[in-house]
Amino acid sequence: MSLTGKIALITGGSRGIGYSIARLFAENGGKCIIVSRNLDSVQKAARSLPFPERKHLGVSHNVSQPWTDDPFEPIDIVVNAAGIPQNSLLMRLKTEEIDALIDTNLKGSILTTKKFVPSLLKTKGCIVHVSSVLGSIGSPGSSVYAASKVGIEGFSRSLAAELGPKGVRSNVIVPGLVETDMTKTIAPKILEQMKTKIPLARLGTPEEIAHTALFLATNNYINGASIRVDGGMSTSL
Repeated sequence: MSLTGKIALITGGSRGIGYSIARLFAENGGKCIIVSRNLDSVQKAARSLPFPERKHLGVSHNVSQPWTDDPFEPIDIVVNAAGIPQNSLLMRLKTEEIDALIDTNLKGSILTTKKFVPSLLKTKGCIVHVSSVLGSIGSPGSSVYAASKVGIEGFSRSLAAELGPKGVRSNVIVPGLVETDMTKTIAPKILEQMKTKIPLARLGTPEEIAHTALFLATNNYINGASIRVDGGMSTSL
């Protein structure tokens, strides 16, 4: 599953799932452009990627905002992994918190994809979106987050139909509970209760999600798919 000569742009790439995807892509021959809001952290993350001679880039950008013109080389792979969590009941959410969830998790994927579609059309590239199993099964305190994530799946399926005839693929990874900073925001008692619903009885790792991203980026006949990587969580409910 070689990415030799390929250039991948990965949002949310300074940590967690996004960083693990960038690292695995670099290990398999890719050059990575990782995107995050904090310039220092994203540049530090870029410098830590394997094979620095490929000149991986760390770019500061808020995905909820439109992209400006950029000097990037033609992009082969776009990975939409940026996201923020929700840990509050709907009636307690402020309007600005709702806006932030939708703007980052859903609108951010839309704006990033829109920006790089012209490049992907030239390279016959692909898009990998990171959704969440909560978009399908639901959970108290995650209503807007779930809505934003299930929206990504509908967006990707339509893109697959729209761009597939032009040689560009769009697919979704649907992770379950994964060991990231986001799951650390969940109260320990609630997290333990959630783990009891996972047949494999453990959280996933960012590396396990990354391997799915590599699979989707290199299998040229997968288009419009949503692959659940949740330890069986969705089957036990």
